[in-house]
Formats: sequence, structure tokens, C-alpha cells
Amino acid sequence: MSDVGSDEFEDEQNKLGEYEGGRNEAGERHGFGKAILPNGDIYQGDYQNGRRHGQGTYRFKNGARYVGNYQQNMKHGQGTFYYPDGSKYEGSWVEDMRQGHGVYTYPNKDTYDGEWLQNLRHGQGIYHYHETGSKFKGTWVNGKMESAGEYLHTNHRFMGNFINNYPLGPGKYVFDIGCELHGEYQKAEQSFQDRAEGEWDGLASATVLKWIPKCVTGLTTGIPGKETSAFNNLMQRFTMFNGGFSKDQLDWLDSLLSSADEKQEKVTIVSHLPIHPECTDNICLAWNFEELLAVIRSHTSVVCYMAGHAHDGGYCQDEDTGVHHLTVDGVIETPPDSNAFATVSVYRDRMELKGYGSITDRVFLFPSRQNDTYGN
Repeated sequence: MSDVGSDEFEDEQNKLGEYEGGRNEAGERHGFGKAILPNGDIYQGDYQNGRRHGQGTYRFKNGARYVGNYQQNMKHGQGTFYYPDGSKYEGSWVEDMRQGHGVYTYPNKDTYDGEWLQNLRHGQGIYHYHETGSKFKGTWVNGKMESAGEYLHTNHRFMGNFINNYPLGPGKYVFDIGCELHGEYQKAEQSFQDRAEGEWDGLASATVLKWIPKCVTGLTTGIPGKETSAFNNLMQRFTMFNGGFSKDQLDWLDSLLSSADEKQEKVTIVSHLPIHPECTDNICLAWNFEELLAVIRSHTSVVCYMAGHAHDGGYCQDEDTGVHHLTVDGVIETPPDSNAFATVSVYRDRMELKGYGSITDRVFLFPSRQNDTYGN
């Protein structure tokens, strides 16, 4: 139903409806008053120069009711709307529309607590499913679940990226027993023969989602042994311009590093995507950064990991392994007539980076866990 009041019935010149209350010098409704409209709606509250303005209660003849603030005949500010189907919205209004923060309770007792824009769920919010107790916590765009989010259930939760209300791409199920199932949701075409009779309104095919499990791990809610960024921050990495590493790539690197370990070689890995949360913005972090970090931490040969992607650059040293993580500044962000590049000199016990332009000079001392068996 519409939650807009019956303004057309308040035209005094047409002498429609009944009114008791204050008026200004021009004879307009002004101050506190009560209006009974010809259609049976009732408004009781503040007026200003002939319009509802201030606190008031509007009762619709169908049982709906609004209690809250008005501005120039429109719901504006804080207010509560009781719908005839038993649902209720309590929160912010802008020009007769739900906008800002608000809580909507649905007829089935589901609730949404979060941000709104033009009557649609938009921004950060939590949807609580009354019957199951499950919750969705994440980002909404134009009424639909989009971007980073998580489903929280009784004994597990799913964390991943959402597009058009459905999970899509890399994600993981985290179980209370202390393990995680990593994988990704992929689109799969369902054939005409597979569909139920009458399904999809006559369409020959439909897109369905398929969960592709990859591996089971222990809890990996960030860097082991350290506090991590909030969930929503880390989930920013699931964007279309980001990426991750395939199982084949991880297996290849693991094999290569095993050989380097045996030969007591020193390895610097160069990749486009950063993998350590402390050397880059979360939005530029590789989707499955934890998997590559785990590979590196299982070997002794890696001394440095260099990446790009995050134009502002960054640096950190892994406290557990001593591996240096450098994100090189992007030349695209430098002012005209400036530079952003560097040269690296390798020695027995260190690497020295000589920066130019916005790049800072650095010395990377090799981790002490390694056995130095060769010269410069």
C-alpha cells in the first residue's frame, strides 16, 4: 500500500474535510490541530502555514498509521510507520521515503536493521530470518545483497562475495568445530531436461549456482597469532578488479620452493597481487591470500614477496617468518615530471632497494632461519 498521506483532500479552498485547531493570520492551518479527511483518514499533530510540519500522527482508514516527524506535508526525519499487514518501519525518512538508518519488521517477523535509500535496502545492514534464526550481514545495493557479506547460521557461517542476492566467486564456510571449507560458487547452466514442469515460465534454460569445494583448513580468520582487521574490511578484497591464485599455481610454487629449500637458495617472489594485509589496502588484497601465505610459510627459501596493484604502495615484515612484503608504488599516481621505480642489489645477507621518485630506499635483511652457504 502507499504510505503517502491524502494531501489532495486538505485543500481548504474546496472545503473538504473537517479541521479543529490553530490557524495563522492568513487562515491557514497552523500550530496543533486535528483533521478528518473525506476518505476517512485522520491527522492529528503540528501544522505550519497549511501543511503538516512537525510531530504528528496520521491514521489511514485501512488501519495503517504513521507516528513521527513531518516537513512540508511529507514524512521527514524520525518516524514509525505501522502497515496494515502487520509490518512496521521505524527509522529515518526523507521526503516521504525510507532513507538513512531504519529497522523494518516484516509480517513473518523477519527484520532488517540497516541503511535505506529511496525505500530500498541500500548500504550496510543485517537481515534476520525469524524462523531459522539465521542472519545475513553485509552490503545491500538497491534492495539486493551485493559485494562482501556473510550468512550466519546456528553452528556455521558462510563468508564471500554476493551478486544480485546470491553468493558468487571465492568464499568459505566456517564451522564452530574449528575448521573451514574453502571453495567458490560458480554459475552453471541447467538444461531444459533438468527443469521441473512449468519452471522458469517457459525459459529453455536457467542459471543456477554450484558450490565447488577446494580444501579444508583450520580457522584462518587472518594472520595466525595476531589480531586482524574487522571482517567487513578484509571482505573488501572481493571485487571485480581483484583476483586470486589457482590450485595449479599454488601447487607449482610449492614444488618450486621445495626444490629451492633443498638447494638452500634464496627466493624472491614477484606477483601483481599483494598477499599480506599489512602491506596493502584491503581492497587490493588477493582473494585467497591466506592460501599463498600458507605456502610461503611452509618453506625456508623465501626472503621477499614483491607486488604492485595497490598504487599507494606498502611494506611489512612477516613476524612469523621474517619474509619481507613490499608493495611497490604505482607510477600512475605520481605527479607530472616525477618517477616511481627502483633497482635492487642482492648480497649474501640482504637486498638493497634504491628508490627513485616516490619509492623509498630499503634494506631487506634475509631471515635468520636460512643457512647462508654462498657468497655475493
